[in-house]
Amino acid sequence: MSATYSIKDLEKFSGVKAHTIRIWEQRYAIITPKRSASNIRFYTEDDLKFLMNIAFLNRKGIRISKIAKMERKTIEQEVTSQSTSSIDNDATLQAYAIAMLNLDEAKFRELTEGLLNHRNLEYCLINYWVPFLDKVGLLWISGSIHQLHQSFVMNLMQRYITTELHRLSNVNPLAQTILLYQPNSNQHNLGMAIIEYLMRSKRFKTVYIGQDVQPKDLNIALQTCHASIIYTSLEGFGAQDVQQAYIHSLCQLYPNQKFIIHTTAPIKELPSRCQIISDLAEFLDCQF
Repeated sequence: MSATYSIKDLEKFSGVKAHTIRIWEQRYAIITPKRSASNIRFYTEDDLKFLMNIAFLNRKGIRISKIAKMERKTIEQEVTSQSTSSIDNDATLQAYAIAMLNLDEAKFRELTEGLLNHRNLEYCLINYWVPFLDKVGLLWISGSIHQLHQSFVMNLMQRYITTELHRLSNVNPLAQTILLYQPNSNQHNLGMAIIEYLMRSKRFKTVYIGQDVQPKDLNIALQTCHASIIYTSLEGFGAQDVQQAYIHSLCQLYPNQKFIIHTTAPIKELPSRCQIISDLAEFLDCQF
């Protein structure tokens, strides 16, 4: 069965208010909602994609009255032309969303290469990818998109970051070493890859030892790499009390290391050598 969307879903995706969408429907017949057996309005996936193309062009300054007179194929061609040359945040995020819904890897790469022609990957991550992932996550939680859409873009992003990680090899023997790991396997590797890339771009040496790592086993890695800082993420690890106990156990096991721990739980009474971050902005402000 094909996916269906409410007008609120269209608003979340396109950024166009539901009231405006209804005006466009009535005045320009841009899209026409269908009705269920119980007379509830709904939209198809094709409606959603078409509206996002229209919203993209409108955001680029093309009047809706002009767009309404364009053939559908002309609209698609204009979106391709405009998105390839665009580095405007809102328009680019919209173009990424269109590529995601169409599972269009070529378009995703085209957009990304266009950004990288003007900016480096770090700028692209912070200003485009992370805000886009935040929006995608909210859409998935609300049921507006399928998990496969989220996985599609996350896997493409990880390929870029992995390539860049290989380029930023640990060549400086005097660099401070940071050990990274995940205590479970409930998380996608993209978040850890982003953090590792940002650490390497700041000239730290990084050692990522994977998922499902037990706290006591960190000692094996520390004896080899002599890391002074340990980074981990407790996303999806358990309730606040479980995370609190886990962090205190880490600090007791490794009294000579500093810790940077990603969690949204309100952790209390931590030693000064342990920093809690809840999002990327806090990580960027983090004092190593």
